[in-house]
Amino acid sequence: MATTTTTTSSFVFLKSPASTFLMHNDHFRYGNGARRRRSSKPIIIKAQSEVRKEHVVIVGGGIAGLATALSLHRLGVRSLVLEQAESLRTGGTSLTLMKNGWRVLDAIGVANELRPQFLEIQGMVVKTEDGRELRSFNFKEEDQSQEVRAVERRVLLETLAGHLPQDTIQYSSRLASIEATPNGDTLLELVDGSKLLAKM
Repeated sequence: MATTTTTTSSFVFLKSPASTFLMHNDHFRYGNGARRRRSSKPIIIKAQSEVRKEHVVIVGGGIAGLATALSLHRLGVRSLVLEQAESLRTGGTSLTLMKNGWRVLDAIGVANELRPQFLEIQGMVVKTEDGRELRSFNFKEEDQSQEVRAVERRVLLETLAGHLPQDTIQYSSRLASIEATPNGDTLLELVDGSKLLAKM
């Protein structure tokens, strides 16, 4: 199966039973520096014991990566999140989440933990620099089901991480390369030389 790029920080790979592979690769560079390589010489994965196997590997421990891991966890699927930083990247300010965002958080079971911590925004007023009002509107008047809250990024990340099983997030894990195998599996190599086998 072909690998595609994405503009998000997370990539998801599913595992299949490991075996010994003879493979050729082609160069492909991702936004995070990971590359796919092709050489005229075959790459051989010699022993299953040299390659760690995981059901699902998610590259990037940001909001999207942790939310994906938690979604899979709710479905009973274990995943491993690779995060290149030494800890959660909790910098940044607040995110204004509207009803679709809250529906996602409801689905993965963290919305009711977050809601009491942040006031619901009723509406908005747009003014000029000298204080003249240009426009005002109430979110509920436009859509009774609308829900708007500004959620602190740190709190959101820590809440998502707190609902994941222990050892789901592997820190200090920078991806070096991604190599497709002939049977559709994917070999991920980290800069420290460790390898993971996953299936897309």
